[in-house]
Amino acid sequence: CTDYDRGKAAGSWCYELCVVKSFTLHGGCVEQEDSVVTFRYKGTIVRIPQSTSKRSFTKRSSYWIPDLNEPISVSEFDSQLRNLLHSKLGPIDSDEIVERIYQFADFSHDGEVSFGEANSIWKLLNNHEFFLIFLFKDNLVFPFLNGTCGGLYAYEYIGRRSLFNSENKTFLNYFFTNPYRWTLPDWEKRANIAVGLLEYGTTTSEIYNVKFLMCDLVATRFGHTEFYEPKLLTYDHIQSEYAVSEILKQKKCRYDSDCIFKRHCESTCNVSTGYCSPNLKLPSLMAICKLVREYLAFDAPEKIRDQLDSLLSQCVRISERIQLTLEESQRQYNIVRYNIVIGSIQELLWDQIENKPPNWLKPKPVKVVKPTS
Repeated sequence: CTDYDRGKAAGSWCYELCVVKSFTLHGGCVEQEDSVVTFRYKGTIVRIPQSTSKRSFTKRSSYWIPDLNEPISVSEFDSQLRNLLHSKLGPIDSDEIVERIYQFADFSHDGEVSFGEANSIWKLLNNHEFFLIFLFKDNLVFPFLNGTCGGLYAYEYIGRRSLFNSENKTFLNYFFTNPYRWTLPDWEKRANIAVGLLEYGTTTSEIYNVKFLMCDLVATRFGHTEFYEPKLLTYDHIQSEYAVSEILKQKKCRYDSDCIFKRHCESTCNVSTGYCSPNLKLPSLMAICKLVREYLAFDAPEKIRDQLDSLLSQCVRISERIQLTLEESQRQYNIVRYNIVIGSIQELLWDQIENKPPNWLKPKPVKVVKPTS
């Protein structure tokens, strides 16, 4: 709010937060780590990974984003903006993205971008989490953006923190097999989530002619809403192909196993230079199939169990062929086959839930038991 009063911050939440003061965030802190303070306000998560709390940040912090130089001309800001996009997305035609950024940054709706508006969108776009939520605003697996003010941004709260975590072992594992399954939703609700996951796996690969890679596709990366729609919880594993290539080519290596980013993005080791090659292998597509298999197959309805298992096995086999095939035409052929199998799995699951009552995913009201006197 101090930055807002000085004209260095702007956003759709600033007036209500700093002038009207219709709500405050005190008392709602749910997490503070890596120089980011996270609040929960009603159905919204509010993240403050910015430099307003300068005493808490050092310039070596990855979240330290300095203010733009003031004054700054439109052409200077435009140039900085395009350079930022180039560093994240590579050498692309960025006109469409830049136009959308300017429209978003015009919080006052006067057709111009003030210094406070430019400074705010600059801080936000330097934040990888916000950057992806902004880019993929029409992809339903990403949370909805609810508002901003300076470097602060807010998005919808995701109730379920992760789909499951089979690697989190407890004492129950000594007596039971896979006790994590006890807390999973009903199969039909999981099927609804799985349909969304499969859609995510086929729609998040490209936007604005930029290829994006999912470098760590595991269950703990996803949660779900109270209506059993899958939502992403973390974003560091989603990077443009250009960004992953830039990360890996700076890594020193002795073996190919040294040239891995997260779990599913990799290149080869150039032993003559001692650095990883910037030429990426195609990330394995089988991860989404294995995730769905672990989530659904063990208690699938008997009438579709064999068919579902067969389709998921096909998905894994075709994914392996895509990974191993060197000839581009054969690779593209297998990618088409992969997409057909994914579509067949979605159709099979949808057939099991499409005739459910309209409100079948609506949360049941919690019964309040009054104490007896």
